[in-house]
Amino acid sequence: MGIFLWAVVAGVIINTLCAALFYYRIRSESCPPLEVPQQDAAVIVLSVRGLDPGLEPSITALLNQDFRDYSVLVVVDHKRDPAWTKLQEIKARLDFENRMKIVPLENRRLTCSLKCSALVQAAEMLPQKTRWVAFVDADVVTHKGWLADVLGPLVDPRVTVVTGNQWFEPPKPVSRGALLRSIWNAGALVPTVLLRHPWAGSMAVRYEDLVISSLIDDWKVSIVDDGPMAKFANQMGGKVIVNPSLLMVNREDCSWQFAMNWMARMLTWSRLYESTFPLTVLHALISVVLAIGVDLCLIWALLSLDASVILAAAGTLATAAVLSVIGYALVRNAVSNSLRRRNQKPLQPLPIDALGKIALLMGPVQLCYLVSCFRAIFAKVVTWRGVDYRILGKRVSLVDYQPWSKEEIADRRKSI
Repeated sequence: MGIFLWAVVAGVIINTLCAALFYYRIRSESCPPLEVPQQDAAVIVLSVRGLDPGLEPSITALLNQDFRDYSVLVVVDHKRDPAWTKLQEIKARLDFENRMKIVPLENRRLTCSLKCSALVQAAEMLPQKTRWVAFVDADVVTHKGWLADVLGPLVDPRVTVVTGNQWFEPPKPVSRGALLRSIWNAGALVPTVLLRHPWAGSMAVRYEDLVISSLIDDWKVSIVDDGPMAKFANQMGGKVIVNPSLLMVNREDCSWQFAMNWMARMLTWSRLYESTFPLTVLHALISVVLAIGVDLCLIWALLSLDASVILAAAGTLATAAVLSVIGYALVRNAVSNSLRRRNQKPLQPLPIDALGKIALLMGPVQLCYLVSCFRAIFAKVVTWRGVDYRILGKRVSLVDYQPWSKEEIADRRKSI
């Protein structure tokens, strides 16, 4: 039993050390400033389906970038989508320099997601003078220097893809669903950044690379836009760079059920596109076995009234909880440092009661993690923004398309 308890502590220490490595990398790494002339045209591409809570702040920020020659191309799923009217209103009110072009999605391919169909259409609409192409999600609110930050590393010919990642900061008052998503994402963020997995929510490539590569064709048969990006980088003989200034903060709320479905969907994408997915499942399985094992040890000790075992098991649980919270805090502090780096207000320090909630949720999050892994393994149909996609090996098929309707909008503060 002693060996088992030591194994539990060792496992948590390894996770915490990985979080510390993440913290060190974000704090120490830097990307070069933008050195190309700003008359080199850049296009920001955005795909929209549904009215995201942060859509107006997102568009407002995109229209106010510190960059001279750029435009914003928004592909909306349907003219009946509530986002279409909202975008037209924002453009009329804020687009003083006529930077933004809003178009409906014309060709909804059955062999890929609606988002990938939108990106293919956008790529085919890009003007020939385009030098850089940046991609951003509708739930991302960028800073004024975002476009310069996402394009800057591309001045190095050895760099093919520049990317960031996303942090979920639970709103106040804190809901269980938002906290579940934040805790799990904090753990997933560490290997994602350390292994340099691309995230299309904040990403950029060269226009010429986009045109001569197979990326557009790959999007035509892909469920997610960042899935083929590693292949794209390899094809172009370049590397993926994670810019520490591109850790974007999402402050939306969500329910527990939404968070569970979101986790399963993220892990399904991992299963389809990442060779490390088996290691992810193994990590989830070992984590749950160790957590349940400690609980069983404590229960057995309490029933047998063995004081030494009670002390050892309780101490192991407490140590694991404290180290897990430290790991979460390290990742969160790294994100806060990213905000400072771009002259934005950092995240507020976590209050004691929030730390306690995080510690208590660590066990349930591990169990949800494993459940989501198995859901991903056996997933045959995935629902994403109200549309079903059938998984066919490495391919997907759009099952039944319906435009997003206003009736589907319940709480404008929550993720969709």
